Amino acid sequence: MITHADLTQAVARRAGLADADEAVRVTRVVLGTLAHRLPMPQRRRLRAALPGPEQDAAYATVPAAADDVTGLLAEAGRHLDTPPERALLLARAVVSQIAEAEPGLAGSCGSTFRMITRRCSRRRRSTPSACMRRPTHARR
Repeated sequence: MITHADLTQAVARRAGLADADEAVRVTRVVLGTLAHRLPMPQRRRLRAALPGPEQDAAYATVPAAADDVTGLLAEAGRHLDTPPERALLLARAVVSQIAEAEPGLAGSCGSTFRMITRRCSRRRRSTPSACMRRPTHARR
């Protein structure tokens, strides 16, 4: 399991944040908005993989939000007072670090988790919403 200090330092480094307090704030907002979009079993799995201080941020008892990653980025952006493009970068910094520390988590936390960490080709997909769309061949 990743420690609070390691997570905070890694998020600050990956997202280019100036201080640890901002990294803590970003981490908690991203985890809260992510947890709000996961079904209860996946929320529990996410919380179990987090250090103590971040577990509370990922605690949600309300039904999962019906929107997608674009909604997550919009909500995180509102809470962090940043555009969705920056919210995507911040969300990737948090989720990628957790995924590296807990390799099995991406598979057990579903498509929302995986979509955030997925890299986008700048030539083909220039907006966060385009980056979050499923590839054409994956649509039903």
